[in-house]
Amino acid sequence: MGVVFGLILFLLPFGIYALWWYLAGQQEGITPPPLVLGLAGIAVVMTVGLAFYYGLSRSIDRDEDYVPARIEGSTPPPVQRQR
Repeated sequence: MGVVFGLILFLLPFGIYALWWYLAGQQEGITPPPLVLGLAGIAVVMTVGLAFYYGLSRSIDRDEDYVPARIEGSTPPPVQRQR
């Protein structure tokens, strides 16, 4: 789910640009319609907001100690959470 969501957020600006390119018809002096600009602005605000939300929701708790990864032999050991 997270990979799909990240992929959508990555491709969204390219899709908006392609839509503008199609609507403008590659003619000189034509600006994108206000609807496209509004949707692009909403998409940018949503992308930044969701990035902050994702970053804050996936962060480590303040009372939890950071345990760096270690490798024993050729494979990492199983994950052990400290509480």
